[in-house]
Amino acid sequence: MMALSQSAALSLFKRRLDAASGTKGWTLHDCRRTARSLMSRAGVPTDHAERCLGHVIGGVRGVYDRHEYHAEKQQAFEALAALIERIVTGTQAGVVQLRGRKQ
Repeated sequence: MMALSQSAALSLFKRRLDAASGTKGWTLHDCRRTARSLMSRAGVPTDHAERCLGHVIGGVRGVYDRHEYHAEKQQAFEALAALIERIVTGTQAGVVQLRGRKQ
């Protein structure tokens, strides 16, 4: 059996996720965009968030700064995960749990 390329494996995963969840009309890039926006919301420094997405910092800084930022990226992903957890569980400040109408 031939191994799938990374792109083919991601496409297969997405099709299976769509089928299992009943969702459609989104792309994997939407997840990257959302993650980047949420990192800003979580207070992650811009350079660290960009590096988390695999973006290259350009210019002189990109040429001379060879640090790999492993710890900073780990902190960024932890901040993102914590924010998503607060959103999903409803413990985010300002989120009000709605109750169904009494009959």
